[in-house]
Amino acid sequence: MSPAKKDPLLEVRDLWVTFETSAGPLEAVRGANLCVYPGQTVAIVGESGSGKSTLAHSVIGLLPGTGKVTSGEIIFEGEDIAHASRKKMVEVRGARIGMVPQDPMSNLDPVWRIGRQVREALEANGIDPSRSTYQHLAEELAVHVADTEDGRLYLSTKGRAALLAEVASQGIDIEKLEEKLIPGFTTRMEATAFLRQAGVTDAENLAETHVTGGNAKDRVTGLLAEAGLPDAARRARQFPHEFSGGMRQRTLIAMGLAARPALLIADEPTSALDVTVQRQILDHLGNLTKGLDTATLLITHDLGLAAERAEHLVVMYRGEVVESGPSLTILKGPRHPYTQRLVAAAPSLSSRRMRANRITTVVENTHDGEQAPSSASSAVVGVSERKAGGGTGGRPKDLLVIDHLTKEFTIRGRTPGRKAATFKAVDDVSFTVPHGTTVALVGESGSGKSTVANIVLRLLEPTAGRVMFDGGDVAHLRGKDLFNFRHRVQPVFQDPYGSLDPMYSIYRTIEEPLRTHKIGTKKEREAKVRELLDHVALPASTMRRFPNELSGGQRQRVAVARALALDPEVVVCDEAVSALDVLVQAQILELLATLQADLGLTYLFITHDLAVVRKVSDWVCVMQTGKLVEQAATEEVFANPKTEYTQALLDAIPGGSLELALSG
Repeated sequence: MSPAKKDPLLEVRDLWVTFETSAGPLEAVRGANLCVYPGQTVAIVGESGSGKSTLAHSVIGLLPGTGKVTSGEIIFEGEDIAHASRKKMVEVRGARIGMVPQDPMSNLDPVWRIGRQVREALEANGIDPSRSTYQHLAEELAVHVADTEDGRLYLSTKGRAALLAEVASQGIDIEKLEEKLIPGFTTRMEATAFLRQAGVTDAENLAETHVTGGNAKDRVTGLLAEAGLPDAARRARQFPHEFSGGMRQRTLIAMGLAARPALLIADEPTSALDVTVQRQILDHLGNLTKGLDTATLLITHDLGLAAERAEHLVVMYRGEVVESGPSLTILKGPRHPYTQRLVAAAPSLSSRRMRANRITTVVENTHDGEQAPSSASSAVVGVSERKAGGGTGGRPKDLLVIDHLTKEFTIRGRTPGRKAATFKAVDDVSFTVPHGTTVALVGESGSGKSTVANIVLRLLEPTAGRVMFDGGDVAHLRGKDLFNFRHRVQPVFQDPYGSLDPMYSIYRTIEEPLRTHKIGTKKEREAKVRELLDHVALPASTMRRFPNELSGGQRQRVAVARALALDPEVVVCDEAVSALDVLVQAQILELLATLQADLGLTYLFITHDLAVVRKVSDWVCVMQTGKLVEQAATEEVFANPKTEYTQALLDAIPGGSLELALSG
């Protein structure tokens, strides 16, 4: 049904949200307007501080601290809830408006099992776990089953065992039925259809006998299975730390949809996930919300994701809605200058490599005998021959050589006395990084790329193979030589909150490596810190602040400033921009490109985001389950991927297939 034929499910009218601060009132949302229709997906996009999350939190009544709605209306299902009582919002929250928050690890209790936390969502909203509230019979089943109240009863664990036993007694193979009959998810209607499809006689009576309603434990299993978690019954008994990031996000989706809300608010639900996992989860979320006719309010900074997943786009800037309309219309013809900047900066919508003056031809011979193209066809950031140093015939010297690198970890067995297993995280990996270029190491989580980075940084010792830096084996460095290596090679880690000391001010954080390496006087170090903060677009006043007072993007900029403090030759960027808004991300990437052109810096760029790779790298190495499966010049990888795995990574780039007006 077209949205035009429906009344809005949610309508925000001239909304103002204010926070009380020591400096006076701060208007975080100013006169915002938006509509969401039943079953529609609307995306709110904007940088950190634009007010997008504040607007979403005001809808669900979860404004933090001193935040309050000072003016305007929030009409939900025909009722203004902008100033609703706490009791009313408790009734609405969860049951009618669900939420999937951004960071699953901080939103799941680490000491509670997954199942208990999903069950809590059911109990808090008074949900009957015995029966379904909607018809989710698989469309592909061409078997008519009457939709009755009892037909919506869920299958229980006990009922499933008895049903399968009776089917097996008829001599019918139950392997496929075992996959389809899921406790707490399969209804009597569906069980009847599955049984008929399998050729079971008297399917309706069998289903009526054995599908009599599940309990809360069964329903938890069903919700986790519905969210795409395999072996859901076992997963329900595990703890959050035993889950991957994608599995934790699926758990939050299960909790957010447990009460079958009319509206789901998804706040950056996949921002820290690999593109392939992101695609799987968003596909699954889209299928679930479509099946439930649930509207989705998607909060994101990824314009490519917004274009692919949302029908309608709302752009926020400094608390105001500056543009609103159909997603593709806005992205192909943005009118507001801020929207134009967002589109131009979004790596998933960009097809161009960031370029500085290119005056060097780079030719690289890899271990596989392949040759990197010259500057005429590759995107090598130009550095002078003097800065490139040491090479012959116009080719810069290989500053880093990763030679048949292998790393194995010992995994303890769960059973005492059982022999420990060996896990090969990096398996015979070889590639080179020429001076003054950017080599990207890409792959999903668990591919081994960060392990390679840690070995390069001498934070891990290799099991076999070696890392050569400027002609010397990193593993043999000791004392003063190792100290000098630390000076010349610096990291930027993925999690800035984990890599910055919470007890250190920003000034002390950036100044520490200068002091450790005895560089400059106190006054000169302070000037250097100011210069570095300016490089990463942070005000000098940031020096007096602490990490917990900064946003994620600001903390990452501090981490970059710290890495550049010693003027290193090599910077190892481990997912350095994965958590940043597109404009901040573009600033950091432009900064890295400029510094590379000016100083001849060399980058080893670890990432799962191939959209970013296309903007910054000259050469791409693709890793899968510890092995290097492909390496080539960046444009060659994008134009002609050699493996199905690389193609899958490319296909998963949000907005990668869109052709926008600003792409040129």
